[in-house]
Amino acid sequence: MKNYVDFMTARFKAAGYKITPQRIAVFRFLDGNKSHPTAEDIFAALRREYPNISYTTVYNILKSMLRIGGIQELVIDRERIHYDPNTSLHHHALCIKCGKIIDVIMPVKTLKLPGKISAQFIPTSFQIYFYGKCRDCEIKDAKEK
Repeated sequence: MKNYVDFMTARFKAAGYKITPQRIAVFRFLDGNKSHPTAEDIFAALRREYPNISYTTVYNILKSMLRIGGIQELVIDRERIHYDPNTSLHHHALCIKCGKIIDVIMPVKTLKLPGKISAQFIPTSFQIYFYGKCRDCEIKDAKEK
């Protein structure tokens, strides 16, 4: 498979979007990024290289990427939306202490809706979120006790 920048550039062109330096910068930032950044994180990082880039521009690029299937939007954190360039079916765990988000790869082929709901609704996708403490925070808490 092509790298993420080439992949997203081709998807944007196919969708009729112009390829701008700001879009390429967002693609590059997300290429291989496993930190599940927010729009604010991306804006802060890109602003150093592109001082005239606006938060709205970053946000709009992310929304365009979401529309064409280039990222996942994670609503795991009640305060901020996070973005994941890995669009394969996987789930996430959030450390409630430090805010770190971890990819969870697990088979869930047998997950089914209860009968009453499945008679009224056909899911096309789903996302499972786990909440707890990461190992680092658990160790730190144990040392403080």
